[in-house]
Amino acid sequence: MHYIEGLVAKHNQLVQTPPLNRKDAFGIWKGEVWMSGDFNAPLDDLQEYM
Repeated sequence: MHYIEGLVAKHNQLVQTPPLNRKDAFGIWKGEVWMSGDFNAPLDDLQEYM
């Protein structure tokens, strides 16, 4: 248990980002994530299983 507490304490020291309030969180990933137009298209590699 002491080991885990030590890891958590070390992590908390390394990562000190201020918490986002709810208004700041909306749109934070805008323009960063994209999805292919054929995302739902069946894969050719799996045709024999379908």
